[in-house]
Amino acid sequence: MAPLMKRYKMPARCSVGEIVLRELLASDEVEIAKAVDRKGADSADVRVNESIRYALAEVDGVPVNEAGIPYAALDSWSLRTMRFAMRAFFELNGTDEKEADAFAAAGEIVNAHTMRAKAAAVSPADIAQQSVTLSVSTRE
Repeated sequence: MAPLMKRYKMPARCSVGEIVLRELLASDEVEIAKAVDRKGADSADVRVNESIRYALAEVDGVPVNEAGIPYAALDSWSLRTMRFAMRAFFELNGTDEKEADAFAAAGEIVNAHTMRAKAAAVSPADIAQQSVTLSVSTRE
């Protein structure tokens, strides 16, 4: 599944008029960590800036990051522009507290038998019987 992308029209007095950001993938985190290491300054701000750099897909109608090369011109953006880009980045790639709380509250306790039972759409007793049969037949 392709990552979700979202277009944002920037407010007045920003360095750019419009950006398209994409959801980052877990694999992007590895590249972001490498970029932060190369800069030699691992702070939250550097990590967020590098994340935005990797998440940018388009700036003012021009595709960026097409060859996997992060958007270098980000460093010339005004602080106002960066703050709006950060807000958009966190809206697209983050979670809010209410969403995270609902996610955690919806979790259910499981064990190996109930997981296999749900996956196979059979009862835990049926799975237990299958396990006994399998262990007996493999000993022969």
